[in-house]
Amino acid sequence: MADTITANAFRIEPLAGSSNYGAWKVQMMDILTEQNLDDHVDDSVTPPDDSEASKKKAWIKNDRRALSSIRLRVAPAVVQHVQGETTALGAWQMLSHLFELKGQMGLVLARHKFYSTRANPEEPLEPHIKLMRQIQGELTSLGHMVDDADFAVTLLSSLSSQWDPFIRAALASPTAPTSKTTISSILTEEARRNNHPADNGEIALTVRTATRHVNRFVPKNHAITPSNSHTRPANSATCHKCGGRGHFARVCPTRDSDDKEGESNQNGAHFFTESDLVDNDNDYAF
Repeated sequence: MADTITANAFRIEPLAGSSNYGAWKVQMMDILTEQNLDDHVDDSVTPPDDSEASKKKAWIKNDRRALSSIRLRVAPAVVQHVQGETTALGAWQMLSHLFELKGQMGLVLARHKFYSTRANPEEPLEPHIKLMRQIQGELTSLGHMVDDADFAVTLLSSLSSQWDPFIRAALASPTAPTSKTTISSILTEEARRNNHPADNGEIALTVRTATRHVNRFVPKNHAITPSNSHTRPANSATCHKCGGRGHFARVCPTRDSDDKEGESNQNGAHFFTESDLVDNDNDYAF
């Protein structure tokens, strides 16, 4: 099987350094396992000795394939660290020595990174979620297991303040959050927000369209414009119903009697006045 699988059959993110070593190590080991070459990076396995010439020859050939498989999956800046290695195990151990977090200091750094990482509100969330999973894997490799509920809560707390209402709703559930449902809910909500953005331009267009529509029902000298669409002080207003000053048409003393007459209108039509259209700005929140 090893002879039928080429080194380029599996593509992963190249090893760039300690930032992605944890995830790279897991994926690289999976690739070597699929190629039946994983024993070449296991220091507990002893290569055949000189007395078994044919087996040793096959071992050397496969070891060279394993070494190539590793080198092809590291970034150009990292290749220099393993270009002098002659065995897959030597390259594997060199990369582990350089980039793998180890000991208590490694655990402290990984924990700090896990609980302090924050999502960029201007970027998609899927890469951020992958990063959080990667750090969780690093902690696991250091012997610190992050339980599922802790991961879910930490992921929620890593979101920007724009997600505060969503976070409150998620944490209000009587059951403990799980990583599966939390990730699914976050990605679904992100898709919904992307499909229905709160675009001020859309709101402004809607207001302008509505204004043009209602202006067809009022005299031209009373039409709504950006300059007269704000609520005016009552003491400077002129009633367009009785002609008096100091009050609006909607509170005109003569309105009650007119309303009663209007009720008998056989068409039941309602005629807009400027007070209906201009003096009610506070009814809308934009």
